[in-house]
Amino acid sequence: MNATFAGKVVSAKFFGRPEGLTEFPQHLKRQSNEFRGNDFREADLIDTSFIHGINVDEQQWPPGDAYIKLDRVHERIQKARASVSRWQDSKAREEAWAMLEIYDRETEHQDGVFARRDDVTIAPGTRDQVWSLLQS
Repeated sequence: MNATFAGKVVSAKFFGRPEGLTEFPQHLKRQSNEFRGNDFREADLIDTSFIHGINVDEQQWPPGDAYIKLDRVHERIQKARASVSRWQDSKAREEAWAMLEIYDRETEHQDGVFARRDDVTIAPGTRDQVWSLLQS
């Protein structure tokens, strides 16, 4: 089943796999949640995550520079980590590492990420540098 979203969607998490508090819910017969064909083009996604197995290519996303869509996210994170490890500013390096760790963990079981660029609560300059590294 697909859905259309419009207006503000705030602090939502969409999961591609059933999630338990500490482990996979054993009573469920399915290994994944069907999540495709959803239309977010009229939505304002604020602090909203698509994680643990969501195929970002199978959704329709809001347009504009406020958002970022990336494929091969784990490959990109690995390359960004190598670059960040050479940063001289230790505070910026630590913030960047934290951002990369969050996206690496949340996209475990998926190849892509779709996110609002300013949802990351680190220094805007550092955040923008990390997004730039991930896009390159």
